[in-house]
Amino acid sequence: MHAHVPPVFWPVLWLYILRLWITLYEAALEGRETVLYTVGRTGIIYVTHMADSEAERRARCLLGEDFDRTPWTRLLPLDLGELAALFQPQFRETPSLHPACTANTPSLHHLAAPP
Repeated sequence: MHAHVPPVFWPVLWLYILRLWITLYEAALEGRETVLYTVGRTGIIYVTHMADSEAERRARCLLGEDFDRTPWTRLLPLDLGELAALFQPQFRETPSLHPACTANTPSLHHLAAPP
């Protein structure tokens, strides 16, 4: 860590290392499996990820077997009646972005080779 932090910030780094050790110790007591952290250029250590504790994993309930995970696959289409014609797909020719301006341009195949 000292290699990434300039010496002027080392006292800050030592303080945050102490705080990181306390955080890791508390995470281990809570049963958290992983803790990810990054060290900033000024010596500040940021905890970026902390896994769920044992109590959080126990508190999370599982979904029942009858839970419908994809309800949209069984939805019936809407009955629009007379308005259904308005929502029919219409296919039209898309106009080009640039007008045809190459009518007077000679073809590359008819150009003479350079001398």
